[in-house]
Amino acid sequence: GASSTQGIEAIRSLGEKKIKVIALDPKPDALGFQSRYCNVSFVLKNDIIASLLDLARFLKIDRSKIVLIPTGDPYAKIVSQNYSLLERFFILTVPPWSIAKYFMDKWLTYQLALKVGIPVPKTYHPRNIDELITISKEMDFSRRWILKLLSRWTFLFGQSRIHPLFKVKAIDIHSRKTLIDISLDIKKKTGNFPVIQEVIPGKPERLYALGVVINKNLKPVAVHTRRKIRQSPYDYGSATFSESTWVPEAVELGLKILKAVGYYGFADVEFKEDPRDGRLKLMEVNIRLTTPISIAKKSGADFPYILFNTFLHDSNSNAFESKFREGVRWID
Repeated sequence: GASSTQGIEAIRSLGEKKIKVIALDPKPDALGFQSRYCNVSFVLKNDIIASLLDLARFLKIDRSKIVLIPTGDPYAKIVSQNYSLLERFFILTVPPWSIAKYFMDKWLTYQLALKVGIPVPKTYHPRNIDELITISKEMDFSRRWILKLLSRWTFLFGQSRIHPLFKVKAIDIHSRKTLIDISLDIKKKTGNFPVIQEVIPGKPERLYALGVVINKNLKPVAVHTRRKIRQSPYDYGSATFSESTWVPEAVELGLKILKAVGYYGFADVEFKEDPRDGRLKLMEVNIRLTTPISIAKKSGADFPYILFNTFLHDSNSNAFESKFREGVRWID
């Protein structure tokens, strides 16, 4: 969408390269629509697929010239789920749902990580009330625990079914009663029990992330790594202060989980270093442009343009560009 920080950054990035930008958003007053680099503003209806098909008819341009780049989770999900239809009209930068689902469902993500040998925090996902009660008896509440939705995006626009507490990324759980009560409430509102996860101790400075573009030949075209210095909310929020730094372990582990299912496109993979054993443990995987594309661009990895160029030309280059400027700091 053209309302988000990453959406506005993508508009600017592509526009600076003299690429015609068509910005999409459900809000008629989306900030990105005001950008001097936005050539066409297109307001989305509640039915995203119908809107995209309307756009294709309106443009009357050969699909080989229109690259669709999602900048939000709902858009990445709906494009992926309708891949076979939309690829007739657009060049898509996310893979089909059979691949993308592993990174849109947190339980599938963590199960995949464990399968390929990537450490994760202690995590549970009850399928029914009996399993929830059994899990609650196993948990050591002297440690910190949180709840996460399987997918925070169980809604689109006005059709919200999200738990009101999940305006944040996670909910702290301090007792067995709180765990059961909130889990049942989430199940009632979303149809699924949440993921229960142990909190890795330590400050945000222990959080590291990989940003990468992978082509359809499953080769990384460009990478950028960074560490968080601050985030909001403090314990599990979005970055407000980051620094570019080379983190080879994040590259190795991030590419490992993406390649395990044949993923291609842009991805942002976040880890936290556990002070108890010194290992990086997987936090989450995002498969749409994220806010830190700003620091990546300033460091020399212009992800929106690289993504556009890679898929426009169906590049199967084996080039692995790991050169970027370290020490670049970004404040939101």
